[in-house]
Amino acid sequence: MLGCPNDPKPPPPDVARAVDKGDAKPSQAKVHGDPHAGLDMSGPAAMPVPAVEPGPPRDVTPTGVTRTEVIEGLALQVPEEWKLESPANTSMRKAEFVLPGPGGDVRVVVYRFAGGAGGFTANLERWTGQMAAPAGVVPIIEQREVGALKLATIDIAGRYAGSSMPGAPPQAAIDDARLLAVAIEQPGVDPWYLKLVGAKSTVDVWAPAWANLLGSLALAQPPAP
Repeated sequence: MLGCPNDPKPPPPDVARAVDKGDAKPSQAKVHGDPHAGLDMSGPAAMPVPAVEPGPPRDVTPTGVTRTEVIEGLALQVPEEWKLESPANTSMRKAEFVLPGPGGDVRVVVYRFAGGAGGFTANLERWTGQMAAPAGVVPIIEQREVGALKLATIDIAGRYAGSSMPGAPPQAAIDDARLLAVAIEQPGVDPWYLKLVGAKSTVDVWAPAWANLLGSLALAQPPAP
């Protein structure tokens, strides 16, 4: 069954069909507002943050060498070329990775919110709503399990509408973009959300590494007493 108990409403039939393991055909989802609607963004986190200028376009050939990063109890394997940076707003963004490429730098952002930000359906709809895909192009939506974790993923190319959130650098619109994102759930803990969006030429370089990252996800082992 799609989603989780905190879904605000039953999934629309089109999204339910797309995410159902038995249906290999993805489907368009509808736009349902801001992904962080209803979250408390008052106080210092709501202060304006200057835009971060992306690095210049540069050719890069991934080496395939990875390292383990642990973020909020989630362990993941990331390429050695991904530069870990501290986010401007740690109440919402728990980590950011900068990825070089021919379309300029792009970022993987790791989000986590107390209580979550809606179930699988809501997040898939919101991510889809941020992209204007060409006619005939639909998002690739999947649901699967990796160990004890439940994942809902999306992959879509098109025009990215950009974003402007309190406490985070504004992100400009991108005509030729690609968005990869995943919602990660595990019973009894707050979910995680990873999002990679930027120039398609750069995201394409790192798409295989993204797939490997998803397969590596695991709960971090607590330190020995």
